[in-house]
Amino acid sequence: MTIPNGLDPDNRNHVVWTDAADAVWSDMAHDLPIVTTEAPGSSPTSSASAAQTQSPTGAGTSAPTTTMTEPTPTETKTAGREPFTGSDLTATCG
Repeated sequence: MTIPNGLDPDNRNHVVWTDAADAVWSDMAHDLPIVTTEAPGSSPTSSASAAQTQSPTGAGTSAPTTTMTEPTPTETKTAGREPFTGSDLTATCG
């Protein structure tokens, strides 16, 4: 979400918050949703997914299958003790 803003009347190189920004901060202070959501079923993703699951004849198609592969273990090198290159993986997050 971007806070509602507009051009600064005193300096066109700056932006200032509009009056709508007050409503965002008020909703946030009162622990209310700051972004309104669309009604269920009216989002473009639901109609797109429905179009993907139907064939031209109208019959439903099966969902695509995904095969999981086991990651191959790699040797982790210790920084400062073993030489490594940029292609060596020393740590991962997540």
